[in-house]
Amino acid sequence: MGKWMKCHPVMTVVIGYFTVLTVLAGFAFYWLFIDMQYLPTEERLLSSRSPDGEYTLTVYRNNGGATVPYTLSGEVTAARTGKQTIIYWADGVEAEVEWSGETNVRINGVELDVRSEKYDYRRHRQEGTDTH
Repeated sequence: MGKWMKCHPVMTVVIGYFTVLTVLAGFAFYWLFIDMQYLPTEERLLSSRSPDGEYTLTVYRNNGGATVPYTLSGEVTAARTGKQTIIYWADGVEAEVEWSGETNVRINGVELDVRSEKYDYRRHRQEGTDTH
């Protein structure tokens, strides 16, 4: 390799330049779009367990900044598996949660089965996870 570098000094510099540029571009992409440290902050509002204790719903208030309204996200954790799933996403500042059965919960008036349904205010409807 050393002999090739001596015979082609310009190509060696060009390849080195593009290698450094590619590494810097990759780092910038990661920092801007992938690094989760820079996501909007969440504030935990409340946590509520299902009547049988199998599911825990935690509601967070998300602050996207001065130009974006607050949103609420509801995350369900299954006690047996530890699996966490976001089932609720809506505009709002406060949340009211009421369990109406072992697996049914009402969040700000939206009734969901925590095993299979999700609500996303951007779609303005409820949907089962198996309908995708």
